[in-house]
Amino acid sequence: MEFLAEYGLFLAKVVTLVVAIVFLVAALASQSQRGRQHGINSGHIEVRNVNEEYDHFEESMLHAILPGKLLKSVLQKKKKLQKQQHKQHDEDRPRLYVVSFDGDVKASDVEKLRHEITAILTVARSQDEVLVNVDSTGGMVHTYGLAASQLERLRSANIPLTVCIDKVAASGGY
Repeated sequence: MEFLAEYGLFLAKVVTLVVAIVFLVAALASQSQRGRQHGINSGHIEVRNVNEEYDHFEESMLHAILPGKLLKSVLQKKKKLQKQQHKQHDEDRPRLYVVSFDGDVKASDVEKLRHEITAILTVARSQDEVLVNVDSTGGMVHTYGLAASQLERLRSANIPLTVCIDKVAASGGY
């Protein structure tokens, strides 16, 4: 009789453990799904000034290869040149906007693409350019048609558009 009691207790522990694991997996899946939906509708767009990153790389390299006095004079000349360039109107310089489009069968990134294009159209000028990096194995025609219509919005605004295929663009992605 004691054996049955211990066996029943063991089964209760196993069932409890299995239920806890199933609950944890379901909670993680739900959280991940909410995160994807939140990312599309949150209005968050990452903007980076690539020029500043390259300036930082250059300065790091100069620190590594130049001796003290030469480094100091090179950095002073660079600062003077930057001040002169800054005085010249930064607004006149063309900008490049880079957009990534990762397609799937349902073209689920189309909504994100629409938001990014809308954001670009609010600030872009005719001398600016947009580069769209496409990586798509293809999919449904109507959803990729919507993606194409988003790109057409840029062309209608007379903003130069370049589409780059990184790895693959088949079917609808093409």
